[in-house]
Amino acid sequence: MIRGIVTGVGGGVGQSIIKALQGTDYEVVGVDSEPLAAGLYATNLAYIGEYANHDSYIDRLLEIAKETGSKFIFPGHDVELFPIAKNKNVFLQNNIIPIVSNSTIIELCDNKYLTAQFLKDNDLAAPKTQLLKEVQQYEYPVIIKPCVGGARSKNTFYVDTEDDLFKYKK
Repeated sequence: MIRGIVTGVGGGVGQSIIKALQGTDYEVVGVDSEPLAAGLYATNLAYIGEYANHDSYIDRLLEIAKETGSKFIFPGHDVELFPIAKNKNVFLQNNIIPIVSNSTIIELCDNKYLTAQFLKDNDLAAPKTQLLKEVQQYEYPVIIKPCVGGARSKNTFYVDTEDDLFKYKK
């Protein structure tokens, strides 16, 4: 049996990774920063970790991996992708394989504008996407979203008047 960490087990992705590994030769070590995260109670081994933006996030994951003999780590929450990818070599030096894209790809995909530009540059379909500060004239309706980060529809606005646009631009 090969043991590995799945982080963010309180969310849908982390829990789906746990389910995908059930009945395989892999034993999951569930890790989440919230003690009531559902996935912590769906694994035989569960640990409270740090939030992805905490200074000791990576150190805590390494500590858990060493204590449990984990050989891989699956980030189960999008906010964990970049710190794990950025520290890929730290994990590899400790014989732990992070199952994550490289940090350049993660940064690209986390930026909606850069992602749309990449798709356009590679002749792939993408919605018309512009930086708000660069738009001179608007064709309503428009959707305003944070360029980087965001969670689902948080801070996303449907705008169909100039008054609304002025309000949301602030």
